[in-house]
Amino acid sequence: MRNLRELEDLIIEAVYTDIIQGKLDQRNQVLEVDFCIGRDIQRKDISNIIKTLNEWCDGCEAVLLGIEQQVLRANQYKENHNRTQQQVETEVLNIKKTLKATASSSSSAQEMDQQLAERECPHPEQRQPTKKISKVKGLVSSRH
Repeated sequence: MRNLRELEDLIIEAVYTDIIQGKLDQRNQVLEVDFCIGRDIQRKDISNIIKTLNEWCDGCEAVLLGIEQQVLRANQYKENHNRTQQQVETEVLNIKKTLKATASSSSSAQEMDQQLAERECPHPEQRQPTKKISKVKGLVSSRH
């Protein structure tokens, strides 16, 4: 350095680029360094640095593989959930259709029975009480 100003500029540039951290005491003309980065490596450290970086890359690949597997599992779960939900919705629609069809057929059957009864006996006073028919499933009588 040719003069003090060039030295100060160099120190200021090093501080701004985070090469060093410290305090510049102009009164005492001292730089108190708190931290500096190591920029030069020795030849014997290269193999250790390569090993560390390879281990870091392997770790990154393992994490990436784990994330990809979780994404696949999440997508499969979502597909299964959507398929199940679609099946449930389809079943609900089928049940609703069946209930509507049953309700409309039973109400139309009741209306037809009522109309037939009115045709046979137009006056309610003349009607004779009819026997109620009971429907029982599963009972079979076998008398010999």
